[in-house]
Amino acid sequence: MFFLWQQKAISQIITFDGVSYTTVFNEIELNSSYSFNYNPILCDSLICNKAQINLEDIDQSLKELFYKSKFDFEVNGNTILVIEDRISSYTTCGKIINANGDPLSYATISVNGKSIAQSDESGFFKQEIDAFKNDKISISFIGFVTTEIMVQDFPKKDCLSILLEHDVTLIGEEIVIKDYLVKGITNDGNFNAYDIDYKKLSQESITNEQDVLYNVQLLPGITSADETASNLNIRGSTSDQNLILWDGAPLYNSGHFYGMISIINPFVIKDMTVYKDGFDSSFDNRVGGIVDIKLSDKISNKLSGGAGLTMTESHAFLDIPIVKNKLSIIASGRRSNANLFEGNPTVNSYSKRVFQIEKFEVIEEELRPDDSELAIDYYDINGKLIFRPSDKIAFTSSYLNTKNEFNYDGLFNDGKIENINNSQLMNELFSNQLNLQWNNNLSTKFKFSNSRLSNQVYLRFDDSEKNELVREESLFNEINDIQLSVIQSYKLPRINTAIGYNFEKKSVIFDYAEINTFEEELIDESEISSTFHNLFFLSDYDFNKFSLDFGYRLILQQNNNSVNHSPRFGLSYAIGDAIKLKTSAGIYYQYINEIIDVESEDFLVNSGIWTLRDGEDFGPMEARKISIGASYQKHGFLFDVEAYRYQNRGLATINTVLSNLELGDNDLGESLMHGLDVLLKKKWSNYQLWFNYTISKNYFLFPNLLDFSFPASNDQLHNLSVVNNYQLKKLNFSLVYQYKTGLPFSEFSELEEDEDDYEINYEGINTSRLGNYYRFDFSINYRNAFYNDKLQFELGLTVVNIFDTKNVFQRNYLLADLEEDEEPEVYNVSRNYLGRTPKLIFRIYW
Repeated sequence: MFFLWQQKAISQIITFDGVSYTTVFNEIELNSSYSFNYNPILCDSLICNKAQINLEDIDQSLKELFYKSKFDFEVNGNTILVIEDRISSYTTCGKIINANGDPLSYATISVNGKSIAQSDESGFFKQEIDAFKNDKISISFIGFVTTEIMVQDFPKKDCLSILLEHDVTLIGEEIVIKDYLVKGITNDGNFNAYDIDYKKLSQESITNEQDVLYNVQLLPGITSADETASNLNIRGSTSDQNLILWDGAPLYNSGHFYGMISIINPFVIKDMTVYKDGFDSSFDNRVGGIVDIKLSDKISNKLSGGAGLTMTESHAFLDIPIVKNKLSIIASGRRSNANLFEGNPTVNSYSKRVFQIEKFEVIEEELRPDDSELAIDYYDINGKLIFRPSDKIAFTSSYLNTKNEFNYDGLFNDGKIENINNSQLMNELFSNQLNLQWNNNLSTKFKFSNSRLSNQVYLRFDDSEKNELVREESLFNEINDIQLSVIQSYKLPRINTAIGYNFEKKSVIFDYAEINTFEEELIDESEISSTFHNLFFLSDYDFNKFSLDFGYRLILQQNNNSVNHSPRFGLSYAIGDAIKLKTSAGIYYQYINEIIDVESEDFLVNSGIWTLRDGEDFGPMEARKISIGASYQKHGFLFDVEAYRYQNRGLATINTVLSNLELGDNDLGESLMHGLDVLLKKKWSNYQLWFNYTISKNYFLFPNLLDFSFPASNDQLHNLSVVNNYQLKKLNFSLVYQYKTGLPFSEFSELEEDEDDYEINYEGINTSRLGNYYRFDFSINYRNAFYNDKLQFELGLTVVNIFDTKNVFQRNYLLADLEEDEEPEVYNVSRNYLGRTPKLIFRIYW
């Protein structure tokens, strides 16, 4: 039916709904001067729905009428020729994203029910099609509402950004916490993991130089007991109990400058996923947490890059297109500039923090260097090739090479003793991945990685007057880790599943030698290799407000035919639109560890010494973990709380820090960690404030050696951060306050004489506490564009510990050299955290 009404001297509007186009044309002819020339048979059979003709603007009305129809038209004077639409060639192009702005990979693009393309891993698609102008392109993805777009709505030059909304009838109403601390951090509920978009995070980073592993420490329950970047303590775990993955390959050393700077170049990272609790069964061989770092998989069609400087290094990166939509390369590198100029305040502060561990620097004045040379150098190189020959095939190949060198030559004791200390630490990683997308639901992934670590340390003392050797020590540690995986994934409307196989071969070489003028030569060497076969299954299930993540891993260590079973699950439930309850539990295993204590206390070791548990002397470490918590988010307010309990069995004394205490033979024990993480955050328009607090206990127990438990050396009862972040146009300001309970240590009790030797006795094992830790940091960043907005630049300044507070993180006791017929003096040797330290960054990028 149709309606006609007159609005006095203003307009005439005719509305049509559910009538034939012949009726529409006849009515327009009756109320205007236009006449139509058309095929009545065709126009009688086609129905016009919900159309309006404004007789005072009939030209525009006719365009709108024919836009939605299967007709085209030509105007010749007052005659309108109606033409049946014909098939033409159209270019459809777009990027498919979800509400978080994340790309939806392998979404299906179809016309009239026939699939014509799939989006790639970056959510992008481009397809030439032959179609009618009002044929609709349908974009669908499991768990999202299908969107339809007419082919004529695709612009001729640019590509559309196509947003797909979650289909709550399929996946429910799971609460996703966006901007968990700042933009770029999302708590998505999958094993309570944190997804970090590093590009977004870097725009609001409150830690200058944008160090990846320092930014991870912003999250509740993650800290560093010694204030370094690389020594992550995730809910009481030690750094070697946490797995750091670089584009799928395990990273065994993550620090430059003895851990003060992470080796991860932040300017080529796409995103990270951080697991504090459980993690899915495709990951294993760690009992702590996981930091999964990924480089971009997106094909670049435009050259981009950047370069910059900090007080410690220079960096540059390029993203280079090779073949449009098919092939591109990412290349980046960083190099130390620590030795470029004298008086570098950042390098001086780092050096003071690192080199205080040398015994001769803290005992007696005459033993301190009176003439020395010291040089530090490091670099890291990243490369990635991305090849996508079709929408169904994608191949990537990544490479990382890092090197740390330390060289020291000094004279002591009035020039009588010369000391040489050299070390070289290298990482080399390869990671290759092939993805085959059979259809929208079925995919296969092949992964190969090779991680190698080489750590060499050389120490020599010479009597310069007699020109003879006093003592020479060397240490060599090498890891070779080869992994091959195949994963078959399948998507259903409410459940995603995957089954996979992982082959691992790990080899570890340890070689220590000492030549001493006064004692026999000491040699300790070993080469251990172990092969693992892993089968795993994982799935995630979403229904209404309920979400379940489940995984199972079967681990066979081939050397001794031992089998371990590793189940894990995560569960969340939404109450309303603001509250989420969550819990997770699992059993996890670890077969490779760092040895904390080395044979010589004079060694300046660049990284921990790794050893492999081959099952002959010691089996794997086993962790049983459980957590439960809740989140509330509304009106810019976020409250997140989570309690946890971890029991770690199979802990070896050589893998623990016990303040130089000797517990006798190497033996196995366990650690027990329990705590509560609390985050309270409020965000206003340009200002946000959050309180990040953890209360926890971490104990060791070695029942074969001691009949009591004692605090772990990284046990901190209270850990509080208060962060203020304010955005003023292009400027970002932050002020951070940190408070931590002092770390435990063993207090000196008395000196015991045994024949011609003396021994230090202690009041107990880690029964005393160092002073509490306080620190204020201030940062200011400025970002802007120039050169017609083609170039961006960033300038930032951070002052760490602005009040130069003295904080101590370790205290040991040493004996001075014996004088004849005299009792030796006991010296208190303390290691301090960073003093006041400026950090500066300047970079240009496009």
